[in-house]
Amino acid sequence: MIKVLAMNVEMSEVVVCPAETGGETLVTHGISTCIAIMLYGIYDDTPFILMDHWDGEVIGEKDIFVRYKLFHYIAQIQDTIIKDFDPDIHEDIPVHIEKVIVIGGEKKQLDKDGNLIVSGTESSVRLLKKNLVREIGEYCKFTNTATQSCNNYITSDNESITVQIDFSGTASFYFDEILVDTIPMIPQNAALRL
Repeated sequence: MIKVLAMNVEMSEVVVCPAETGGETLVTHGISTCIAIMLYGIYDDTPFILMDHWDGEVIGEKDIFVRYKLFHYIAQIQDTIIKDFDPDIHEDIPVHIEKVIVIGGEKKQLDKDGNLIVSGTESSVRLLKKNLVREIGEYCKFTNTATQSCNNYITSDNESITVQIDFSGTASFYFDEILVDTIPMIPQNAALRL
């Protein structure tokens, strides 16, 4: 197994890694009902990867929640890549998005007697699928080859996965330390409808 430099993303944390930092991979553990939201793009001529380990809880108004998350992402991208970011100087530099990847979320589960085991995050996954790409298109610029990939409802019962994204163009997830699937960042039939 090849070892790479990895930056860990904790639950409820958003991490941006610019290419020049030497960080090759963002990784997060314990994705089940939680959702990993990942962006790959360029800001101020600097490639970056972003990972959000979101617990799936929608805070406030559902209609503007995804927009709020996106504004948070843009601010972190700007602050991470441009030291001493000044909106008056740097406001006109667009964030270009090449890849949008969403992995995780878990369906509601009941035991054999109909008792709730896991409440599930299906509504959060639907909210992202409905609004994330649209909101990114409003406030960022998609590249001509931009793609999206959603891989949801992978886990059940007590399962969880580890998710990673790197600069080689691949997002992956693992069950119990074993690689079970590799998702190319340019999946079949995933071109964005802009």
